[in-house]
Amino acid sequence: MKKILFAIIAICCAATANAQEETETTTTTVASHSAMDFQYGFKAGLLFTTYDSDADDIQAHFGNWGIICRFRFDNWSIQPEIHYATQGVRSLQYKVYQGDDNYDTYGTPRQDGVSSKLKLNLKSYNIQMPIIFKWYLPIQMWRGINVQAGPKLSQRFDYKISASGSPAGLFAATDENGERLVDNAQIRSFARDMNKFTVAADFGVGFDSQSGIGFDLRCSMGITPVFKGEKQRIFRNAHDRVWSIAFTYVF
Repeated sequence: MKKILFAIIAICCAATANAQEETETTTTTVASHSAMDFQYGFKAGLLFTTYDSDADDIQAHFGNWGIICRFRFDNWSIQPEIHYATQGVRSLQYKVYQGDDNYDTYGTPRQDGVSSKLKLNLKSYNIQMPIIFKWYLPIQMWRGINVQAGPKLSQRFDYKISASGSPAGLFAATDENGERLVDNAQIRSFARDMNKFTVAADFGVGFDSQSGIGFDLRCSMGITPVFKGEKQRIFRNAHDRVWSIAFTYVF
């Protein structure tokens, strides 16, 4: 999956360089209004992230910044982006059952034997590449307003994880054989069991002014589950849900 992501980035960069060269060598004519226009610039903004299995826990991150390029064709455009993004949740609940090997049965009706409830602050750092298709409203007074949709590829390169439990002696809790129910290795396993490469579908609205300033409002719906293996089942096949607002500027 990494090779696929890097190949797409390389193709995007090559197309960008070629489009810029063509733009610089093309003479402006009346017919040029129907030809492709090329722009490039940067973006920065806020992310509000959660998982669809834990929708009440929404966390804000100032971690949505990078570069964009735009291939404009009359009333529509293609906008590849490469940016850094921080995602995660601050209170992912994880139930621990005393004396049960399958202690992580969060989400089931069973309530007997609960030893404690672990809350995880799980944050991942990602390089993302959305490929956004924009359609501009063909109305003069609303010129620049657009509707957006497209796929987004994401590669996680690092994470940060911490935990708190109730009662405070959670890490001292043992089963009937004297074995710890939860330890640091099990906490770290949450990050290890996250899918490193994910795919999502982005859609939203935006505005691109003639001066180059613009903004986007988007919702990103994860297609690839956040976790793999056993934890995928535990957390109800959780997927990323991200709302974002970003400001852009193109040259």
